[in-house]
Amino acid sequence: MTTTLGRLAVVALLALTSLSFAESRRHGHAEKQHALSCKADNEGSWSIGVYRGASFSSLLPIEEALSRLDGSAAWPVANPILTCAAVVGAPSNFVADPFLFRANGTIYMFHETKNGITGHGDIGVASSHNDGSTWRHLGVALDEPWHLSYPFVFSWKNQVYLLPEASRSGGLRLYRAENFPLVWKLDRLLLDKPLVDASLLKVDDTWWLFGSDHTRPGAHNNGELELFSSASPQGPWQAHPMSPIMNTARRRGARMGGRPLHYKGAIYRFAQDCTSTYGKALEMMEITILNATHYQEEPRELGFTPAPRRGPMAWNGAHLVDGQYSKFTLVTQSYDQRLVNLKLFAWHYSRCTSVGEILVVWNRGTPPDPSSFSSKVPLRFRTESRNSLNNRFWPDEHIRNRAVLSLDDDILFSCKDLENGFASWRQHPERLVGFYPRLAEGAPLVYSDNKPRMKAAGHYNIILAGGTFVDKAYYNDYWSPQHAEAREMVDELTNCEDLLLNFVVANATRSAGDKSVLYVRPRVRIHAWRLSGVGISSQYRPFARDRSTCMLKFEELFGGNVLQTTRFDQRNIQGRMP
Repeated sequence: MTTTLGRLAVVALLALTSLSFAESRRHGHAEKQHALSCKADNEGSWSIGVYRGASFSSLLPIEEALSRLDGSAAWPVANPILTCAAVVGAPSNFVADPFLFRANGTIYMFHETKNGITGHGDIGVASSHNDGSTWRHLGVALDEPWHLSYPFVFSWKNQVYLLPEASRSGGLRLYRAENFPLVWKLDRLLLDKPLVDASLLKVDDTWWLFGSDHTRPGAHNNGELELFSSASPQGPWQAHPMSPIMNTARRRGARMGGRPLHYKGAIYRFAQDCTSTYGKALEMMEITILNATHYQEEPRELGFTPAPRRGPMAWNGAHLVDGQYSKFTLVTQSYDQRLVNLKLFAWHYSRCTSVGEILVVWNRGTPPDPSSFSSKVPLRFRTESRNSLNNRFWPDEHIRNRAVLSLDDDILFSCKDLENGFASWRQHPERLVGFYPRLAEGAPLVYSDNKPRMKAAGHYNIILAGGTFVDKAYYNDYWSPQHAEAREMVDELTNCEDLLLNFVVANATRSAGDKSVLYVRPRVRIHAWRLSGVGISSQYRPFARDRSTCMLKFEELFGGNVLQTTRFDQRNIQGRMP
């Protein structure tokens, strides 16, 4: 799949370590940066590459996945995207073991860097502000007297943790970020056991820990894998009854090869093929049974080829994978009388694959305790001092993802509908992409909920905020001083915040000749307010009259009607419309 940066958000991003035997060609400029960098190493000359694509099964090396790179970065972009020559803070013989972590719109890549002076591994970190196309090395994040590698990074309870391989220290150590991403503090010793390539996996309320102990009597080197469980990533950890779950002299499929992944309802574990040499190749297993008493997995096709070309520059030793899927932040407004709705809302949507976090804008009273909700993703309440519909679009710096789904707390869409909407937004991130189209007509504009009239016209120019994907960058525009008078009208009428957002987006896109709205038809929709008895106002006429008043004012403030009509796909207007 070809993607144009800035127009399409990354869906799946994987980082791979590759072994190259063409050191002089690959690192020919190393001496210009540091005389001690990129020296020959008996472990090989490893570097890091990135694959990206529309799904996990359609990944391409970055040089094939991008048609062009907008902005000031150099082109062409090609793998490897990170080598020893790029490392700052200490000379590096090679880089390996990449793990990705997304925070505040930036992707961070933690990795091993083989220190050219001490001879042991440190943990380095690089960052990307364009969805993994280009990277800047930030420095060494963790340096201990012993070898470090395999920096498994994850978040839990609003803290970021690092679980590096430190087997030469004799134990498995967990670190906590004090000043992310470069300052870390030892949190605790998880296991008094020299586990290699420890990897965490959370399934429902249980944490699982995979790792290899090559010092265990009878263990086959690179052929043994152990399994532990706990209610918390901080432990205590209990060995699984079947552990070790692998111990084979074949040295294939045991040693962990990256972060386990949830994907389309299945769980996958990545492993290394070390039959002839360490890191020879990468394998994928689907975990089919994982519970307190049993473990079972089946081999699966990897779905992409980590060797896109032949010759001395080939990716002939890809051995570690870490996937980063695009997520979106779900934002809703609520208050105490809608608590029943909200708990159902959080329970349902937190189980949808691409929901990364849920933010509840709380406009009235003391918010409930997040721990009382059954949410599978981080749930945060933002308490507002002033009850305003404008709060819905506040440019909250703590929103983690570029994509935001604005959703009413009394509507339940299926997870599949959300995934379809998110996929459409990724192709058109400049637009409002949502489930509720409307048409305002006339001169001046008059708001209407007349869906038969809209269907007959064959077009629409508004997407309501009750179910809308939006780029969070538009929130800054919404709250800019030039729109202060429009926001005052929203507060005065307690109405029209979604209409104002439509004007803001349409005004921003019209200069580029882009459309501003896109309708995605939902297949399943449940009105949760019918379950609780707390719903929206039935006073439609005053509501519609106020919205027409808003549109008249917005036309005046924006210098005319900036809304852009979009024609319906005829397949999406059959039957009843939302």
